[in-house]
Amino acid sequence: LAIVRQKLPKSGLKIPYSVELTTDVADGIVAWKLLAGKLPKGLALDEKRGVIHGTPLQEIVDRRVTIQATDSAAAADEHTFSLTVVHGRLVTKSLPPAFTGSVYQTALKTTYLTKPSRWDVVSGTLPKGIALDGATGQLHGTPAEECSTRFVIQVTDANGVRDRTDLVLRVLPQKLPGIQAHPNPVERTS
Repeated sequence: LAIVRQKLPKSGLKIPYSVELTTDVADGIVAWKLLAGKLPKGLALDEKRGVIHGTPLQEIVDRRVTIQATDSAAAADEHTFSLTVVHGRLVTKSLPPAFTGSVYQTALKTTYLTKPSRWDVVSGTLPKGIALDGATGQLHGTPAEECSTRFVIQVTDANGVRDRTDLVLRVLPQKLPGIQAHPNPVERTS
């Protein structure tokens, strides 16, 4: 009997979690037992099914737990797993520029947050003509004037987990000056 050495996936704070542990070459029914360490608050080991499940209620980084599997023939194996529970985050850290008179649309990105989420500008202001969709986290609109604005966006997920980030949105002129070839190029002589 051997426990399959799998890496446990990360879990998000307050997001339901379920991972089935497995063995190879088991003889009959396998019983599972937590031998050492403690699962994060909100998670438990189903000793009959070999499933770590629940809704984690605390952030943990690389929590080590040792789990034993024993089959009907009394063959046993144990393995130490590492478990991480992360706080949901707003991962967008920069925005593409907008151009005056052109439609702008970009979606803000998150990880480990439960939908639906609520989006708010909590500090600063968006450029004139740009709005934040509070349900989808999309910035959209048509800016009318050049500017560079700084603001803070906050996202709150369905479980009340919050994160915020500082962003800058630059609105550039519709036509940027281009680099053009000089009308009288200099010839090289050798």
